Amino acid sequence: MTIRALLEDSGTEALRRVCDYAALRHRALSHNLANADTPGFKRFDLVFTLACERRRQATLLTTHAQHIARMDDERVVGFPLVREVATTLREDGNNVDPEVESVRLAQNALLFETSARVLIKRIQALRAVITEGRQTP
Repeated sequence: MTIRALLEDSGTEALRRVCDYAALRHRALSHNLANADTPGFKRFDLVFTLACERRRQATLLTTHAQHIARMDDERVVGFPLVREVATTLREDGNNVDPEVESVRLAQNALLFETSARVLIKRIQALRAVITEGRQTP
């Protein structure tokens, strides 16, 4: 098994995807907070469950009748950006609650930090295996 195969296993790939999701969601939530006082602004969010559902329903790409190719997640399934237009919190049509968005940002930061730490631990474990436990500078 090659180093590339170890780094691209399903667990590492899932952690990478969660980090990508959290980074993109941070941008959407920050955008909402920046527009909390903009009349008529409707909040945006990324929906991870929709991306997972799309991935399950995606047609697998085949290179040979007996082989199934690895799907490139960025090409096949992205994270859907959803605009919440059904709600309104104020008379001007804006639906951003700064307190709720701040809580969502904090939860999202915890998701990113936790996923990144687990990913780092996986890479450190792989490094230890590769170097047979020797300390590297």
